[in-house]
Amino acid sequence: MSDFAVVTTAGGLNVPFAVRARVHERRLALAPLIEGSVLDLGGVGLDLSPYRDASRVTVVTRLRGESAELGNQAERLGMELHVKGQVPDAGCYDRIVSAMRLAAARDQEELIARLQRILAPEGRLYAIEPTCPTGRMGRVQRRWSGWIRRNTGWSLGEDVVANLRRSGLFVAEVDRFRIATAVLPLRTFVQATVLHPLEETT
Repeated sequence: MSDFAVVTTAGGLNVPFAVRARVHERRLALAPLIEGSVLDLGGVGLDLSPYRDASRVTVVTRLRGESAELGNQAERLGMELHVKGQVPDAGCYDRIVSAMRLAAARDQEELIARLQRILAPEGRLYAIEPTCPTGRMGRVQRRWSGWIRRNTGWSLGEDVVANLRRSGLFVAEVDRFRIATAVLPLRTFVQATVLHPLEETT
């Protein structure tokens, strides 16, 4: 299948199949780390199977078709599923998963602040996100970030890890990786494990 072929995410954004497949793999690898109440922000590579041992699962999506599909998957897994149309601004979640949702946010810093409020004191936020590369390519990407944003909906001139740290969250682990895709701004990715700042200070 051509790398130029795309899929549409819950946010209405187009993603190359190579990117979706790699992000999905990363999501599945989180399974041993998942416990308690889970909030999945939806989007790329969404799959409920890593959450089969969670006590409660909430997924964010505005698409009726996706909501019905998730309901069917949850029934097959024997899972209690809650679906919300937007990221909640209250509650407490032990695990939060963002797969390319920070990069799709209209205001990344505001979304990070909201996630910090609802992350349990001993919780974990797992973020798998495209990020701005370093060096010449990074300078070019930042220069064109406004145009990319207007035409695709993606915010790809951001340093995701820096924004997470600036919010006060503690970034415990960072894994930078590349995806072989013809879409240059979607080649550089980062996977971060993020802790609540209260846990870092204890």
